[in-house]
Amino acid sequence: MSPLAQEEKAHRFCGMAAGTQRVGISEFARGKAWRHTLDESGCVEVTDRAGTIGLLLTPDYADDVSSYISQLEAELEQAYVRALFDMRCDYSEPAEGTALATAALAEFDARENKIREFLDGGE
Repeated sequence: MSPLAQEEKAHRFCGMAAGTQRVGISEFARGKAWRHTLDESGCVEVTDRAGTIGLLLTPDYADDVSSYISQLEAELEQAYVRALFDMRCDYSEPAEGTALATAALAEFDARENKIREFLDGGE
């Protein structure tokens, strides 16, 4: 399913409380006509006299909404990591690959005595 279709389903799901696709609880006892409404829309609001009592989703609709939420969470995490790197770019010079390995080994060499002391238990 395309991201645009997933987004549309997620927005529709978020607006279900004010939506027009409603099935009264009494319709469940009267027959199976409500299934057609569910099949057409994928998500319906279940109501009784007091108001909304729940939302009914088809498995495919729930999977699509869940996938879209996961995608948004991943995008948010990536944006957060990018923001952290951008904020910290003035504090350090990020390295990678061979340069990073060389810098790490230099740090170990510079602190060899303290590392040895720690490993030997202070002896």
